[in-house]
Amino acid sequence: MYAYIRIMFFLLLTAGILVSRAYSDKRPPSKRDDKDGRIDANDPLEFLYLSEKAKMDAGLIMDPDTRRRDMDLSIQDRMIREKTEELMALMAKWTESDDHDGGAMKCPACGAPLPVNGIRCDYCRTVLTDITRKGSVNEFINRLTVIEGYKPVIGFMRTNKILCGYIENYTVIMIAPEIIAFMELAASKIDSNLIARDSQSVPNLIWYKKFTGLYKTASELLSGDDLKTLKTIYKNKMTEIEKKTAEFKRRSEMAELESKNTEQDADKYKKKAFLVIAVTIILILVILSFT
Repeated sequence: MYAYIRIMFFLLLTAGILVSRAYSDKRPPSKRDDKDGRIDANDPLEFLYLSEKAKMDAGLIMDPDTRRRDMDLSIQDRMIREKTEELMALMAKWTESDDHDGGAMKCPACGAPLPVNGIRCDYCRTVLTDITRKGSVNEFINRLTVIEGYKPVIGFMRTNKILCGYIENYTVIMIAPEIIAFMELAASKIDSNLIARDSQSVPNLIWYKKFTGLYKTASELLSGDDLKTLKTIYKNKMTEIEKKTAEFKRRSEMAELESKNTEQDADKYKKKAFLVIAVTIILILVILSFT
């Protein structure tokens, strides 16, 4: 009798536990999971009863931090694109202005053709070195500064690419003051150490190319004091590059010789170590043979 009562008690207790678990679970039992335990994303009820963590683990929603990061990146990409387009439009405007100016080969005061070797206009006697002309070196420097100002926004690499293109396509006004001013500017921009090391730094190579190219052209046009100034600027820079090249070559040779000496010392040390080990082994064998 008592055995039957105990059995009935345990059965009722087990049934009560199963019923209480079924009703206490907020999510009703579901068989919508596949064999791998993945969630059925197309089932709206499954999505409804999942927690936020389960939804993120199942890939149904994006992590808030990831979503915020992606949003920040998209805003940054849009800003970079807009600023790049703004800079390109500004450069197109500059180019149009220079082209409209007729290559900037006329006096800005009276419009007369500018002399190659003169510092004054032959017609209105305006001093060419005391004014800022469209397309002149002074204006060119200001534009370079504007382009450099975009680096924090659109990045170093993008800005450098645009800057290099503008420098390479810039046409120097072929009058003595402008030629001298550009040669001085280019000389200050060229890093002699990079040239000596045969570095492939694009901006440095472009400045060097413009510097040497303009010298070849201008040396045939200028004369007198202007030609002497031109040759002085060119000679000073090339002498500096030659000194840096010789110094870099000497340091390279010293480093190579030091490396070679180090290798020789290492080889000598290895030979000595091998000799010591061989002698030690022979002595041990001799001692063992007499014992």
